[in-house]
Amino acid sequence: MLQTAYQAGTTIGTVLAQHTAPPGGEDYLRAATEGSSVSMGLAWGPIVILGGLLVLALLAFFVLAVFRLLFGGASRQDNQAAEAEESRMMQEIHAGLVRLEERVESLEAILFDHSQARGRQEIRR
Repeated sequence: MLQTAYQAGTTIGTVLAQHTAPPGGEDYLRAATEGSSVSMGLAWGPIVILGGLLVLALLAFFVLAVFRLLFGGASRQDNQAAEAEESRMMQEIHAGLVRLEERVESLEAILFDHSQARGRQEIRR
């Protein structure tokens, strides 16, 4: 019956509508398609895709974590060495600025003394 309908160019819905269904025919058609792989594939498709993406994301996270553990140890030591070097440089800069401040103070004292001596000489004239 379906093959002759296909040859005639009609749709399956038309053929089913034209023929009377057996007793409980609608239930028979529903029961025949409920357990089929077509309806199961439509329902499980998005779940399988999302599950696959979740598995890929977890796998990528695991690979990155292992990579970081294997190659991240050296960078921590490098960071500690860089921090120690930076701390040493900061201490040197601070010590240099303290010495510079002392020099500026001594130059200010010399200039102040020199200006006071010059002021006394002008007063004496």
